[in-house]
Amino acid sequence: MADVNSTPEFLHRRAEKEKRTKEREERFAVLEGPIVERLKTIGFDAGSVIDAVQKYSPLPKEFVDVLLEGIKHSSDLKLLEGLIRALAAARESFDGRPIVECYERFNDWNLRWVIANTIACAKPHSIDSWIDKALNDPVLGS
Repeated sequence: MADVNSTPEFLHRRAEKEKRTKEREERFAVLEGPIVERLKTIGFDAGSVIDAVQKYSPLPKEFVDVLLEGIKHSSDLKLLEGLIRALAAARESFDGRPIVECYERFNDWNLRWVIANTIACAKPHSIDSWIDKALNDPVLGS
């Protein structure tokens, strides 16, 4: 195994994979940067959204409001997934309409699962009629 791990081909593939991972992390940091900065301006200091969630859970209303605003203005599926997952740590119920709108806007199975899971965990308000309708959805209603 040591011989395989030291071949030029293996080392090249590993370096390429590390480069792609670093580029993806940098891109994500740029995408979440405005949200992290907004959180900092209202007193939640952390280097990333996930760090802030871990540091300040259960999340107070002001923090949740920043996440919801970020959801409204993003179209990146990975960022949306992270922001919506974070909402599961909300201290109190919040307006669920932004995440329902996100569900309707994107036909991505993984994102929709994250939304459904967050709804189950956080029990947001103002979406009762959508939940009734969702019971007939092939993903949510099964």
